[in-house]
Amino acid sequence: MLEVLMDISSTTVSLSYEDGRPVDGKGVERKVIDSVQETYNNELAGKEFAYDGEKSLFTVGPLPNNKLEFTIVLEDVTSNRNNGNASHDGHESSNAHDRKRVKRPYR
Repeated sequence: MLEVLMDISSTTVSLSYEDGRPVDGKGVERKVIDSVQETYNNELAGKEFAYDGEKSLFTVGPLPNNKLEFTIVLEDVTSNRNNGNASHDGHESSNAHDRKRVKRPYR
């Protein structure tokens, strides 16, 4: 018999622009979270995490602080409101259905 014990921690995530508007669009949110993990690896104690695409972040063990605030600059970011996939009649173009979500591998 194998017994596996893991200390999984959940953290609430809030993403907003400098002017306080919430970040909308899962594609943008995932890019921000990926950039935070890459840019602030030391401040995050090298922890790998999983993001649910909405408001939750999961880590094995707690993050080093209860409240962390980071500034990220992303270039060429579009949101779901204007993602360039809509045609003039308001319908999505066929290439919108060809895109696949990329999952981060567990390390």
